[in-house]
Amino acid sequence: MAPRFPASGFARILFAMSTTYRTPTLTSRREYFRLPYPVTTAAVLSIGGADYKVDEISERGLRIVRSDEQFAVDVRVQGELKLTAGLRCMVSGTVLRVDATHLVILLDKGPSCYDVIREQRHLARTHPEWKPQPA
Repeated sequence: MAPRFPASGFARILFAMSTTYRTPTLTSRREYFRLPYPVTTAAVLSIGGADYKVDEISERGLRIVRSDEQFAVDVRVQGELKLTAGLRCMVSGTVLRVDATHLVILLDKGPSCYDVIREQRHLARTHPEWKPQPA
């Protein structure tokens, strides 16, 4: 039985099909995805009976709207995080930074990657006009 393609034509087909793909390089310096909340809704962090509005979440950190209560840098905090999707999880960490309007907590224990993605899907479903803006 004769070959299906002549040898010269077969090599031409293989040469034409070989393609070089470039893999995009990511330029973000962030190690974890951060999910900012819409202005109208937010997660709530309960610490010792006091509730705080959470502006952003990630697997390893929270950005909280600062209230009248004073937080010092390097203080350990522990509480319960209530996400808008209904999930509750215990969080613990250290206050990393205190600004005029926010404080940032670096978490030792917090929501998983799956929890953050589930929260993002819930927000996209309940707030279709809202899209997270890059930081």
